[in-house]
Amino acid sequence: MEPGLYKKGRNLERGSGLKKIEPPLSEKAAPISVVILRPGHLLGQPPPIPVMLERIVVRTTRHRQAIIPGKNKKTMQNAIAVGSRIALRPLTRADAAAFVPWVNDPEVTRTLAIGARAMDVRAEEVFIEKMNASTYDVLFGIVVRETDRLIGSTGLSQIDLRNQNASFGMMIGEKSAWGKGYGTEATRLVVRYAFEELHLNRVQLHVYAYNLRGIRVYEKVGFRREGVLRQAHVYDNRFWDTVVMAMLREEWENRWSMVSG
Repeated sequence: MEPGLYKKGRNLERGSGLKKIEPPLSEKAAPISVVILRPGHLLGQPPPIPVMLERIVVRTTRHRQAIIPGKNKKTMQNAIAVGSRIALRPLTRADAAAFVPWVNDPEVTRTLAIGARAMDVRAEEVFIEKMNASTYDVLFGIVVRETDRLIGSTGLSQIDLRNQNASFGMMIGEKSAWGKGYGTEATRLVVRYAFEELHLNRVQLHVYAYNLRGIRVYEKVGFRREGVLRQAHVYDNRFWDTVVMAMLREEWENRWSMVSG
């Protein structure tokens, strides 16, 4: 989902009652290097609270825009969150072409739950548009601040505001960007966004047991292992476990206070 600005519209009786506004800043978000959920909602999940999301997004974009200077003016204007080396910005149809080689590369997709069929530009455009229109997901593009280069995506899916939880996903598609700490920084930014801006209480993820690098990243950020889905995934002609990990708001706050203190 692209975090956009919404207000009550005149079509209240005909649908969601929300009318999208094009803000002077930007919106959006995208997936990371674990299990990308494309997309799908929990059965029985209650509808989101648009007014709450409006207040959160307005405050978030203005706050980030106001206090964080950027090396690339365009990236900083559109940024949802900014780290020391990367920024999270909206995804648009124009970004679809960059994702095609990534989602068709077995070395990239081995850690993702996106299926085996080939994807083309149109399929990626549809996916981006669907996520941007979703009220249960936020999708961000991961951009290197120094060069403004898009290297992947990350975000939250199955956002449940009533129970205050969501699922995390990430993909670093640009292989030349692997091993440089971008995934760790992107994970921290999304988790901070979840707890400090969306005011969630829990962020969870699924990661395949053979994705040791991903597991190290999540543990480094503060995720804890909660359990194992035994032999829930098939890869390379064998069954693999799926590790369930999560972080609670109080754990994030305690970790942040220790770092900043």
